[in-house]
Amino acid sequence: MSDAKNHIVAPQYTKVEVGAPRPGHPDFTHSSELRQIGFCGLRHNSITEDYEVWLDGKIEHVITKQQRTLDPNIVERKWAEVFGLDDVKSRT
Repeated sequence: MSDAKNHIVAPQYTKVEVGAPRPGHPDFTHSSELRQIGFCGLRHNSITEDYEVWLDGKIEHVITKQQRTLDPNIVERKWAEVFGLDDVKSRT
């Protein structure tokens, strides 16, 4: 696995204006900021291509591109597992 800190992302490929304020979307927020606000949800890390399932400011699962290739339903399964949606689904 590569170290995301060593990747350089050229601004012309991100469609973000140099010097412009950073978007407020969780995909553009630092992990430390997400921990601080107690983020819950799904975050796509565009540098590593990983998906992160967050619950109460903690990463519960990291789903890699390779895992998604091998199992196209893994994001939905991990989401349901973390948020207890399997229990709800089985009761209906």
